[in-house]
Amino acid sequence: MFFKSEGELVDAAIVHYRLFEFGRDIELNNKKFELTFTLDELKPDFIILADSFIDQCRVDDLEQGFIDIPELEELNYPDFFSLLNNSPKLATDLMIDYLFADLFDHLFKRTKEAKIIINKIHTLDYNNFEFTMTGETFQHETF
Repeated sequence: MFFKSEGELVDAAIVHYRLFEFGRDIELNNKKFELTFTLDELKPDFIILADSFIDQCRVDDLEQGFIDIPELEELNYPDFFSLLNNSPKLATDLMIDYLFADLFDHLFKRTKEAKIIINKIHTLDYNNFEFTMTGETFQHETF
């Protein structure tokens, strides 16, 4: 895993995230970041969580009587690996929209030494077993 802030490599041990709450857009001298990580770095814990999320979507859709994520239903609620291979855009959208906290908890250890806080996610792409995420961060002291 590599984390860059404004193009400079940063030790991931000082990176954490904030919860992206609805209606709360924080602008605090944000800096651009790029995070790259591999599929292997997600195994097995995040994959298990993603599979559980997809399974729960199926259960919820049946119980509610309506479909929250039609694309998942159209693909018959595949496991995460299948989704990543056959519909990588949907897989990365799920990671950004629903699984970002699980993803960041998996990649970044909670620490009181966090200096850089992920504030926004702009993109998440998957290609050749590697993910590339871009977005914005701010310095912990400014929050």
